Parts: sequence; C-alpha cells; structure tokens
Amino acid sequence: MMARERQRSSSDDDDDAMKKQLMELPVDILVDILSRLPVKSVGCIKCVSKTLLDMVSNISFSTLHTRSLIATNSAAAADQVPRLMCCSRDDLLVTLQSLKYKDDTLTKGKDDSLTKGRYTVTISSSTTPFFLRFVFCNVFCLGTENGDCMLVNGLGERGVLRLPKSSFARLESGPITYRNSGFGMGFDDKTNTFKIVCFTHERDAHNLHKSMTAHVLVLGTNSWRQVSSPPPNELSWIDQEPVCVNGAVHWWTGLLSDDRRIVSFDLRREEFCWTPTPHRYLYSHISLFSLRGSLAIVERSFSRMEIWVLKSFNEKQWVRYYYENKLPDDLPFLSSPGEWEHGIFFTSNDFCRTLVFFIDLRFGSINRVKYSSYKVMHHEYTKTGGCSYTETFLLGMYSYSETLISLKDYGDLEEASSSSDYLIEDYMVSKD
Repeated sequence: MMARERQRSSSDDDDDAMKKQLMELPVDILVDILSRLPVKSVGCIKCVSKTLLDMVSNISFSTLHTRSLIATNSAAAADQVPRLMCCSRDDLLVTLQSLKYKDDTLTKGKDDSLTKGRYTVTISSSTTPFFLRFVFCNVFCLGTENGDCMLVNGLGERGVLRLPKSSFARLESGPITYRNSGFGMGFDDKTNTFKIVCFTHERDAHNLHKSMTAHVLVLGTNSWRQVSSPPPNELSWIDQEPVCVNGAVHWWTGLLSDDRRIVSFDLRREEFCWTPTPHRYLYSHISLFSLRGSLAIVERSFSRMEIWVLKSFNEKQWVRYYYENKLPDDLPFLSSPGEWEHGIFFTSNDFCRTLVFFIDLRFGSINRVKYSSYKVMHHEYTKTGGCSYTETFLLGMYSYSETLISLKDYGDLEEASSSSDYLIEDYMVSKD
C-alpha cells in the first residue's frame, strides 16, 4: 500500500515538473508548439493549467492554429479524420445530424456501421425554407431565398451566428428580372481573417445576361462590401456547391460540355481567376471536392473513375491521385462526393432510404451502406378531411473537419429569434 502511494506521489511530482518546464518556455515558442497540435490535443491542454487554458482559448491562437491546419499540403490536415453530417429538410424545418461510422464494419458494408452522432440541430423558419449554402471546416452556412444567412458550428457550439443582411442576394423570379446568388467561405492568410464571398447574377425577361456583382464579408464585421473584380459570366451556370480550400472558393461552372471549367475566388487578392483542370473534359461527369485539405476533381464515365488533386494552388500543379476502371453500374453519377477516413463516398436517395457508397481508396473496394434514420414522408389531415403530404428529403451528406473556429468569437450567438422569423427547435449534444 505504501509502495503504491509512493509510486503515485512520484508520478505526480514528474507531472508537476513537466508542467513547470513547459511553462518556462518562451511564449512565442510555446505558442508555436501548441499551434501544431491536433484539435483534440489542444482540448486536453486546456485541463493542464489556467494559463494554458487562457492561451489556447484566445481568438488569436485559434486563428493561428486554423491557419496552420488548413495550409496547403499541411501534414495536420492530411492526418485529420473527416467527420460526416447529414442535412435534411421537412418543409420549413431543416435538421443537421452528425454521423459516426465504425471502420471495422464499414469496410464490410454493414448497414449498422453508419449511425447518429453526438450533435443534432433543428431550425425552423416561418417564411421561406432553408438550404445549405456551403461548408467550410466545421462551419455550415444555411440560407434562405430572401438572402438571409446564418452559420452553425458542426462541433456542437450552441446557437447560430446570423450574418449581416445581404439584400443584394435575394432570389427573384419575375417577368422583368431573375436573380440568383452563390456563397463561399475561406481564410485569408495575408490579413488572418475569415471571409465570405457572395456573387450575384441577374438576367432579364428574355434570359439574357444583365449584370454580375460580388460582395465580401469579413467575419466579425457588420457589413458587406462590393469588390471591384467582376465575376465571370460562367458563374451563371453552376449546379454544384462550392469547395472552400487552398485560400480560395472554387466552383465548377459552365453549361455546355466544351466550356466547363473551374472559377476560383482568391480570398487574399479578392479576385476571380481561372483554375486550369488536369485536362479537357467533354463527356464525363465532373465534381469538385476537398481531399486531404486540397482541391480535388473526380471524373466519372461509365465504369471509369479518376481523381486528381491540386497540390499547389499558386502553381496550379495537379497530381493524379487514384484511378479505377471497374466501377459498379449502380454507383450514382449525379451526387457530389465527400471524404471519409480512407477514401470518398457518394450518396443515392429514393423514397425509402439513403444508400451511401463508400470507396476505400487504399484497396479499391466499394461498400454500400443504407442510412434511413430520418423521416422520408409524412401526411397531415386538413380541415376538410383531405391529406396534404410533406416530403422530408436529404439536402446532402457532407464531410467536415475539426478546427478551433468558434462562432462566438465573431458575434453574439442566437438560440431563438424574438422576431419569430426562425426558431431553433432543438439543439442536442449527446454523450459519446
């Protein structure tokens, strides 16, 4: 008994000595060391001492850590295990549900390998339905047709951050003009700020181009400002969500098979530019996505799939990452891919289930997993006795990464709106 107590005392003394040595380091060296740690390790550091808690909880440290994490070719970004989020909508109600997967059963294609995770947030609107604008790291942007946007932290932070009004992005569809818009977010490593970009396109009654404008919001400020760089007309034809990596926001654009290419918005220069593709794409289905912290492009054509990764955004250097010429016939072509720990996934939806195709890029294996833990359709009886049907459908299944970005550092978070235009119905963080 006494020996055990002496051993415990000796261990405590060693821990105290290590803490003292750590705290004796120069502050700049200590910050540099901590900024290289994974997010979970930073969370553990908060329990060591109040001094370290205050240091890593500071917005300047979280910005520095995120900058290091999302840097191009960052080893930390490549080692991160992507998280999964399911976004579904039932009329004016939108739900974000985190998912977790069991790697040992996922590789065997078992249906119970994809289950609900810790975080659930449900938001309702009294006027117009929500849809997903973009995903950047652990930040999800929900928007409405009237141009309103709010940010949700996918790591369980309570409340949402409502962005300043963007009336210029209001969707309009009438006899005189038609207007639509697109959003994206990224990090400007020159000013150490997070920026959100919005482009707006207007067409006249004859479907002819009228104007294209772009606005930028520095996260934490109160107003949008118009940028001088005009968006290219190709942004008027986009059918995929943006990819926010490499200090830029990227869209796959174009209408015809011979004019489809990548338009990027450089957040440092606040300019639109063209990002050349590895080669010309004519008859393939192309999707952009984020892979290991870099922009990636996947080409699918019949039974063939090819993945290229942009290793250097500044030098526009592409490297072929994966090739497969024996894809199954039922692999969905229209859905955009996401990233999981050992590869990529695609989703296919019908009225009964969501089928997720997980492709293990290590071995080239493809496993199908059913995910049907959300309501698909329900009906309500009207006053006249008839039935009105409301469909709950999947907006998408998304991959996101863990960072120290906290929305409370950029404004007051709202858990409910007194103006009753939207209401957070439920926000749940369950135990692991």
